[in-house]
Amino acid sequence: MANHNIIKLEKALNFRDLGGYKSSLGGAVKRGKLYRSDSLANLSQADIDTLLDMNIKTVIDLRTDFEIAQGECRLRNLGGVEYYKISLMDNVHSADFESFRKAMPKSMKELYISLLDNNADKIARVFDTILERSENAVVFNCTAGKDRTGVIAALILDLLGVNRGDIYESYTITETLMETLSQKVRERYEDKTGLVMPRYLFEARRESIEAFTHHLYSKYGGAREYLRTHGFGEKKIDDFVNVYLERD
Repeated sequence: MANHNIIKLEKALNFRDLGGYKSSLGGAVKRGKLYRSDSLANLSQADIDTLLDMNIKTVIDLRTDFEIAQGECRLRNLGGVEYYKISLMDNVHSADFESFRKAMPKSMKELYISLLDNNADKIARVFDTILERSENAVVFNCTAGKDRTGVIAALILDLLGVNRGDIYESYTITETLMETLSQKVRERYEDKTGLVMPRYLFEARRESIEAFTHHLYSKYGGAREYLRTHGFGEKKIDDFVNVYLERD
């Protein structure tokens, strides 16, 4: 998986296929079914044509209303494409900059653990939507495709039996892909808020996703148990695994 299934687009830098990773359950994650991305607000027409040719007919936008107001997903109003807004982390990505300051995490580890502990209903809804729309390809995204998207991707891969090393690599590749965009986002937030943004907010370090995974297992027993106890039941879990694994 040296290339990490990167899909080259003109106006999205972190668009990747989650398929191809080997599974301890047998086989591998299916290619061409599950995609992760940064913002889809600036897609060129060539990008849109590429994604439609890839049979992507479902978008799950993890951004907040404030973020969406800065740039609406360009696939949103296309015929044949279903768009779902399931906002995560509203207290951080908001126009209320005082709340932003107070909610700023001390580390990415803290942010990811908080996201997992405080957004279970929304995370279950993401999995429900992916399963309901599994006939065609699905893309889920946030702004940089790093934090909210990274957590959802890690949960999907863990549920599908992908080993931790591959999950960690899938997360950390974002830092290289998003280096230029991350700097622009940092400058924009600092300009709007007057706050000096901690550098770690724009990094994708292995220890952050390792801490998230440790918390996932120590508190919940892994993605399967987390989802099962938060509304995404046993049958849905089995259906999800059967749909998105390519068995040997």
